[in-house]
Amino acid sequence: MTRRDDTSLVSLDEIVEVLRAHEGPPQPITNGASKRVQARPRYQRAALLGVAVAVALLVGSGLGFGLGSSVTPSSSARDNLVGFGFLPARSWNVVQSGEVGAGTKGHAVAANVPLRETGRARLVPYATLESLPSGGIVISATFALRGDPGEDFKYRVDALPLRVADALPVPVAGSGALPATVTHYRLRVAVGGSNIDVHIFFGTQPTPQATAAAQAQLERLVVASDDVTIGARPAIVPSDHSTTLFGTVASGKAEEEVVIQAKDCGQSFFRTVAGTTTHEGGVWSLEYFPGITSAVRAVWNGRASSQVTLRQRAMLRFSPKASDRTRFVVSVVAIAQFWKKKVVIQRFDRRLGRWQAYRTVVLTEQASPGAWTWTSGELTARLPKGTRLRAVLPAKQARPCYLSGTSLPVRT
Repeated sequence: MTRRDDTSLVSLDEIVEVLRAHEGPPQPITNGASKRVQARPRYQRAALLGVAVAVALLVGSGLGFGLGSSVTPSSSARDNLVGFGFLPARSWNVVQSGEVGAGTKGHAVAANVPLRETGRARLVPYATLESLPSGGIVISATFALRGDPGEDFKYRVDALPLRVADALPVPVAGSGALPATVTHYRLRVAVGGSNIDVHIFFGTQPTPQATAAAQAQLERLVVASDDVTIGARPAIVPSDHSTTLFGTVASGKAEEEVVIQAKDCGQSFFRTVAGTTTHEGGVWSLEYFPGITSAVRAVWNGRASSQVTLRQRAMLRFSPKASDRTRFVVSVVAIAQFWKKKVVIQRFDRRLGRWQAYRTVVLTEQASPGAWTWTSGELTARLPKGTRLRAVLPAKQARPCYLSGTSLPVRT
């Protein structure tokens, strides 16, 4: 006879009961839930434990593990999040906030004392540390996407579990506004697709017992990356500039092919725009010029990353005409056209020390050499020699596919 793992009837009480029995908060929810779990056949208890672990990771990948063991409402679940945080344990409070993504970092804190901060987790929970007793321990971790060449070199590649023994002491002078009695250690490691910056605080010089307790909690650190990740620096791209796209793949191998796809503003589909290969550790990076606000993603081994929105600033050209220095041409160079849009010409007021609106130019001329469109207008300005002028495309005129843009200044 085929045995069936009937986990479809698992209740939330039973799942949380199993979590709490495995290093969860000390108090049970109900005695009835505990009895129902123990009454199940052994194979169903094993299946129930698997469901409970999956729920713990799912909660961690959503809004994270709250104080004690809060459960993320199903309405807040989102796709393609990176799971991170500390699993709850007896006598420890854990909190997590933010998310690991393009231009964003996640924070998680675990403490064997009440956390005085409310809301988001902080890299250094000063309010808690100010009253940290001699036996108090606070572990704070920040998580960021790996693959950014400008950041990765700071992190040593390692694997979970992390070790307190690898952390380096931080001098009191380098710990900011911390009490003199607090001992501070720091550990920077790269695990999978994440760079993790860990700060460990003890209320005093750590005893072997305190070190062991910190190690046990550090071993409850959870990091679950997507199969392929993508980040961008910067995500707001200045006019006529590129951005660095970066990320990792789950294989951790070099020479893996990664394809970059983009969905430009106004389009309903992704198209392939670039490609690269991974380096050692499965990291990849490349320079990319969007040209227009776009959603981009990385594709590896048939799997797509979450999307990153690159916001492009409008590119303005402003210069006097060679034949007549009192006449100026202003152009918006873009993939989209700006016919009849209005550009504000600003004059620098040296007395006030700031730019002031001078004139408005309506763009009425258009040319499209290749994929780019030049939409232009002219201005006549008889001003004292040496007057500084510049052109500004306001956000209202740049929408929806560009951010506001400013030209380089010129002199009359």
